[in-house]
Amino acid sequence: MASKALIGRLAKESLAMMMIGDALVTLVDPQRHCRLWMKGPEKWRQFVSVFVQHPGITRGLALGELGLGMWLAEKQRPMGTSLMTYESGSGATS
Repeated sequence: MASKALIGRLAKESLAMMMIGDALVTLVDPQRHCRLWMKGPEKWRQFVSVFVQHPGITRGLALGELGLGMWLAEKQRPMGTSLMTYESGSGATS
């Protein structure tokens, strides 16, 4: 069974990948992407409509999300000796 530390690391890596993907999709077409979230209570739709009406602000927030996702992904480090041996070059065959 996987340890809690490993599950936590995988969860952080998965979150980082989702943030990066969401940010890239938002950068390409912020209005279309935000319109996907226009379901639910009226207050929520009013909130999301601000982002639909202001694509520049939405793109700026997407850049922040992209940076945060990249930072989170960069913070994750491999665990275990086999990968560390591979990275150090002692396990490489050339």
